[in-house]
Amino acid sequence: MLLCDRGTVDGAAYWPDGTAEFFAQAGTTLDAELARYDAVLHFETAAVGGSSIEGGNRWRTENDDDAIALDRRLRALWSGHPGFHLVPHHSSFLHKITIGLSILESVVAARRSR
Repeated sequence: MLLCDRGTVDGAAYWPDGTAEFFAQAGTTLDAELARYDAVLHFETAAVGGSSIEGGNRWRTENDDDAIALDRRLRALWSGHPGFHLVPHHSSFLHKITIGLSILESVVAARRSR
């Protein structure tokens, strides 16, 4: 089992020339990339709940509004996967991670029972 923090589809959400151009330049399609994954867990950004994401993380370049827009683009792309799971924003990060771990545990259990 391989667990990734990001996936190949993510680049399309950042691509300045649009999703179709991203996949054309990459020589692939959204469907082909989605097929590479058994399941997708999308953790909704904390910015959706009004919790600021601006906290000194040098890798985070977007403000809260940009983070929400990016989250929507990522969700729209990944939600076409048949094993898509949304982990909604929650004020408690521990609660959010617990939900994610529960989903992951069920995905792993289903995979083992095949």
